[in-house]
Amino acid sequence: MSSTATPDNVNNDEHNEDTIPAHNEFRPLLISNNIYTSHNNAVPTRAQKAALDDASRCKSITLSKPQPTITSTLQPTTPSSEPNNSSSTRGFNYLKIPQQQLLDPFIQQRIHEIKQRPNIKLYVNQCLLCARYNIPRQTPPGLLETPEPPSGIFDLIGIDFWGPTLEATSNGQHRTTKYAPYELLYGKHPTLPFSQPQPMLQFIRSNDYYNQFRKYRSFMIQQVRTNIQQQQQLSKKRYDQHRQHIQYEIGQLVLVKPAVRNNKMQAIFEGPYRVTNVLAPVTYEIQLEHSNYIRQLHVNVMKPIFTPQD
Repeated sequence: MSSTATPDNVNNDEHNEDTIPAHNEFRPLLISNNIYTSHNNAVPTRAQKAALDDASRCKSITLSKPQPTITSTLQPTTPSSEPNNSSSTRGFNYLKIPQQQLLDPFIQQRIHEIKQRPNIKLYVNQCLLCARYNIPRQTPPGLLETPEPPSGIFDLIGIDFWGPTLEATSNGQHRTTKYAPYELLYGKHPTLPFSQPQPMLQFIRSNDYYNQFRKYRSFMIQQVRTNIQQQQQLSKKRYDQHRQHIQYEIGQLVLVKPAVRNNKMQAIFEGPYRVTNVLAPVTYEIQLEHSNYIRQLHVNVMKPIFTPQD
């Protein structure tokens, strides 16, 4: 009796390697020369030895028998003129439907709907429910609107709250104005304990110092305005990159983002609202439809509603 394990004996063993799942890294794989081997280059298992014995036995039997030669004539394959119905073809081509099926009223209706809506992007934008829940992936619209630089010290430009005026004790140079606040307010460099004594100047008239002070201060303010305008232009250039300039007309319907979102399942946009007034190039006053609720919003939280055009 041969000591070589047979496939039946292997299958009866509860620790058979053939029962290892296919995704296991220790399961034998079939390579180019029909030899089972393991990923970890371990010693051949009993199942591998049995498979090798069966493969060698079948190969010897096949070589011992003479194989008849079969001659056949190969015909050249020509490309078929029929349309290719493979899965690689994208979209639905109604021209490939047989003529008898084209007479079906249901198919005729579907073809008519496809022809009436050639732009699927516009069709989705006209869906009000989709517009409320779609997450905006682009940069919010609206260009940067910079205020006019002040023309003097403590010139009120436009803010919500104005508290008590603080003393200009800082002697550090600002990046935007290129001057220190103390120098802009008093028209001179601050005198520090370790500063060198300045030479004394004597004016002919008593008001010459005041005139010289106003002249020097006016020059500094003009330089500050120029520096602020240059910084505003650089900031606007960086901010306006990849942003759209959207303008809404009075009476147009829009969707807006809610002020507070209570949960993640809440709609991203709410509305519809109607534009009632244009306060600035990027600021609008809107009113909720069928209500007296009025809001004042920036254009970057607004979204137009596409109405179907007949």
